[in-house]
Amino acid sequence: MKSALWLAICMMLIFPGCATFLGTYDTARVAPKGEFQIGAAVTPVNIYTTQEPGVNTRTFGFLLFPFPEVNARVGISDRTELGFRWGLGPGLTATSKYQLARGRTDAAISLNGSYYRYGAGNEAFGYYGLESRVMMSRECPDALPYSASAGVSLLGIFLRENGQSSS
Repeated sequence: MKSALWLAICMMLIFPGCATFLGTYDTARVAPKGEFQIGAAVTPVNIYTTQEPGVNTRTFGFLLFPFPEVNARVGISDRTELGFRWGLGPGLTATSKYQLARGRTDAAISLNGSYYRYGAGNEAFGYYGLESRVMMSRECPDALPYSASAGVSLLGIFLRENGQSSS
């Protein structure tokens, strides 16, 4: 158990990730086996992109705050859960988590895949991604609760303008 906690700490130091929606604030504890849980959160979203100078320069961006998100998960074993997150838009994130350590401090690793698309017709913007994350958290009533995570995100971004796509 102690070696799993040290492994989680070392991985968090090696792989610092950026803020990515609700997964950033998730705890390491998985849903109990056979139990279905539903939750919700709000998070800021800021998307901004621009083309190369001199090539029909156009800027596309928006700030949407707060951005509501709904999530659901089910425990499929004592240490494993599967679920999804939906950002109340045209996209979805499939989630999975395996709990490495249990006790006063919990540790887990997760793997998530996502696809989101914004816009309609000839103009659209979106992304698809794969994210791995190591999480540590404490939810004991007699200690300071916390949740910390680090990870690696691989994202592909696409922009469709006037019927032409680029990524």
